[in-house]
Amino acid sequence: TRIKDYQTNAFVPGPVTPVLILTNAGNVKSEGVEFDLKARPFGALRLSLNGSYNDAHYARFSNGPASAELAATGINTADLTGQPLVGAPRWIVNGGARYEWPLTDVLRQFVVVNYAWRTEAEGYIDNSRFARIPTYGLLNLTTGWRWGPGDKAWQLVLWARNARDKRYFLSATASQTNGAGAYLASVGTPRTVGVTVSRDF
Repeated sequence: TRIKDYQTNAFVPGPVTPVLILTNAGNVKSEGVEFDLKARPFGALRLSLNGSYNDAHYARFSNGPASAELAATGINTADLTGQPLVGAPRWIVNGGARYEWPLTDVLRQFVVVNYAWRTEAEGYIDNSRFARIPTYGLLNLTTGWRWGPGDKAWQLVLWARNARDKRYFLSATASQTNGAGAYLASVGTPRTVGVTVSRDF
């Protein structure tokens, strides 16, 4: 994929504090592949594996914002041509397994395990190492019970998202009030557990 005149938001030096502007990031090029695999090795066990490899970078971005490392030396712009595109991890892989079995003639139980993993990514458009989002993986666990006729079945589900309570970041941005190169990060959701009751109709 090639994108011409790619545009994105960025903070640039202002008279008092940095100013948020819509900037032209030049051209972007993305090359990669996606895959999606599913299997049923036996009975009610279902496995899935999907993901992508994505080499996304700026094909031309000669007047990009300077990172904190460069700003500390008095440089306000940087040539980011050939550098990774912000928010684009090179690898994303998701794996899952589901197993379901009968407890009685009308009651069934199931267990679901999902793991989502991605490599590091640039968190902000200036590609500062201080705003980089590290590699992380999230584990989600679910178990539940289903009973009743198929078109009017009840379901009780216990679930845990981010079961290992992994600390991770979703994105980053330059500080709006600090002109010295500070960054703010959006933090991912911590471990969350809950119960869901539903009925088909």
